[in-house]
Amino acid sequence: MLRRSDESGAILVLFALSIVVMFGFMAIAVDVANAYNQRRESQFVADVSAVGGALQVIDNNGAKIQVAGDLVDKTMQIAASNLGPGLDWSSCEDPDRFAEDATDYFTVSIDSEYTECVSWSSDFSEVRVKLPNRDIDTFFAGLIGFDTVSVGAFAEVGQVVGGGGGVLPFGLLGGGTNGLVCLKTGPQFPSECDPNVSGNFNFLDFRIYGNTALGTVSGGCTGGTVTTLKENIAHGIDHDLAPAPSTPIDHTGIKNSANIIRDDDQCPDNSQDVQAGLTETGNKQKVLIDGFVNGIGAFPGRLTLGSPARSYDYGGVPIDDVGLWEYLRDTDASAAGLQNVCAKETDEARIIACVQGNASSLLFDDSIAGSTRLARVPTLWQTTWPSGTKYVSFEGFTFVYLQTLYGGCKNNGTCSLEVSPNETHDFTSADPVVITAIVIPDAVISAEVKANFGVPRVTTYAITR
Repeated sequence: MLRRSDESGAILVLFALSIVVMFGFMAIAVDVANAYNQRRESQFVADVSAVGGALQVIDNNGAKIQVAGDLVDKTMQIAASNLGPGLDWSSCEDPDRFAEDATDYFTVSIDSEYTECVSWSSDFSEVRVKLPNRDIDTFFAGLIGFDTVSVGAFAEVGQVVGGGGGVLPFGLLGGGTNGLVCLKTGPQFPSECDPNVSGNFNFLDFRIYGNTALGTVSGGCTGGTVTTLKENIAHGIDHDLAPAPSTPIDHTGIKNSANIIRDDDQCPDNSQDVQAGLTETGNKQKVLIDGFVNGIGAFPGRLTLGSPARSYDYGGVPIDDVGLWEYLRDTDASAAGLQNVCAKETDEARIIACVQGNASSLLFDDSIAGSTRLARVPTLWQTTWPSGTKYVSFEGFTFVYLQTLYGGCKNNGTCSLEVSPNETHDFTSADPVVITAIVIPDAVISAEVKANFGVPRVTTYAITR
């Protein structure tokens, strides 16, 4: 059969067109792949810059403008070392920036750090970095009108907290507190505790302000909730406290005192350190078992934290089972290397007597700072508990070592539940309603432990977005 003359060469034309289209797609694919790689590199740099800048905040004791400057300096330094110095920070825009940014601290006419693309929350618990957009030259897309591709990235990081506050929501009466004390008592109690007829069992009703670093949220500032008490045991008070002034001497009428900063005055903003709080009446159910053992919400029980040298299985939950004596130094660091006179004591009564009798010696090793049983509690100006829900004020704060959980107590001073560290435990299904503690004088603990204890410990920042 004869081929028609008007079809000659058609295959060559179609082949040529196909080659052009194929190479066009290949060219676009090359540019797309390059843009993707550049975008991935930008995201990596944004991540590293955000984390690296944020890490400058940790243990930075400068004024807020200094902390902000260090954060911004480090962020830009990391970005420049990876992407080059040509990033245009001054014209960068970030509509999703956090509450504070470099424009709040620096002036464009005198400082290149003026930018809204490095921002942070007011407490520096979150940091956001948006890299200025970069124009990447294309290889082939210019043939169809696309000479450059704009590439940008952002990252957000948040604090990862290694520990909570060290102050617990219990109060010790003023007037000389030492030895073994009942941090929390109840209507029935062991023989170690004294009766209390005021309706208060040593609870203090701290309101949860909300602390981003700790992950706590405001409970509405109404107080009086069992959940609040449980959380404040599990993670410690989530805001700063301070001693109240010595006047008025009797510390009555605190509600109307202009000299004493009350807990509810500061809720929810907490702009000043709290000096007084309300007592919480009644014997609240399951507060001790959840706060110390089972946990509440996202917070594990206080005695389940850390990596203690020895644990006790408390109804299926491992809790710290290390006795106070195991933190004693072999030598007394304050006495030119002489033998620590308390080092061989392992009995509760004898260790209490020894610590009290040597209250000016540096008896305990710094490793005690990692114990979940070490805590601080407010010591009150009041020497007797008020009747009902009343304000009490803080004379100071006392170190204590959490000792024994009691439950199933009877009016004769005996209890069916008794759990103490490194001792034979009497365990029943009864929930604990009482906890005792050993008072530890400040002088027997090193200055470093005292200076850092109770501060929420930020271990790092983690990418959140």
